[in-house]
Amino acid sequence: MDELHIRQFEDAWESINQRLEKEKLSADFCYRKQFDLLQEYLKIIRLYYRHIDTFNAELDTQDKAEAYFKELAKCEEAEDNPFISEKYARWRITGRDNILMDNQDNLYQALEKCEV
Repeated sequence: MDELHIRQFEDAWESINQRLEKEKLSADFCYRKQFDLLQEYLKIIRLYYRHIDTFNAELDTQDKAEAYFKELAKCEEAEDNPFISEKYARWRITGRDNILMDNQDNLYQALEKCEV
């Protein structure tokens, strides 16, 4: 299922990028900023689809998703970052196996404690 989903996403991604390449860029700062955010969003979502197993959470690992996490961390450096934080993404992806258990740390929190 993931392979089909990724293939469909890649086709859509290519189509969007072809349209964006043809787009005449305005010199307006706000327009340019929105255009740059759209391109960054497309990059992030592509990394997500390539590195996260959408239909099988058992296969998700921190190592496998590291490229996605690094891109989110890079975005956090930008002013007015509209994307989710790297820490939240790590928690949601690598820690979701026990996200609702009050008496346990999720995987990401447990790893943080080991590093201290």
